Amino acid sequence: MRWEARGCCLQARSCYRCLDKARLGREVSWSLFAFITGMFIIVRAVENLGITTALGRGLLELSGNNPIRSILLTASGTALGANLINNVPMALVMISVLRNTSSAVSHAMVYAVILGADLGPNLTTVGSLATMLWLLIMRRKGLEISTLEYFKLGITVVPVMIVIGSLLIWLKL
Repeated sequence: MRWEARGCCLQARSCYRCLDKARLGREVSWSLFAFITGMFIIVRAVENLGITTALGRGLLELSGNNPIRSILLTASGTALGANLINNVPMALVMISVLRNTSSAVSHAMVYAVILGADLGPNLTTVGSLATMLWLLIMRRKGLEISTLEYFKLGITVVPVMIVIGSLLIWLKL
């Protein structure tokens, strides 16, 4: 075993010893594990039903093999979908969609998926698990951020950033 791996193992072992296991059991939001499992079941179901293949065909038809349109549609679709089924499963769905497409800009579309999955969840409070955990922590600390407040900020920032990011991906083609 290399010295880096040994160092990581020693660090993990010392952290484990310092861990208050009873507190961890109380503080962990156990329902999130069921939620995460459910998300991955949805992704597999979407793939098995052939929805990803249909989405891929639709994406290619809408884009008309226009590179900038392909990138914008992929990033925007991923961003919107992330707010429906969460960003991680949406990214997995879109990667599956892209596997079924043959486009001259498919590598750029992968970057568009990453862009949409990373920026899109900032639109609503349910777009990413990190946001849900952040809101939970903030509420426990007494800071209430409403879904409407979050959405108002997200709707002003996210579309602009998706367009700018898509243009940058297109420029790098």
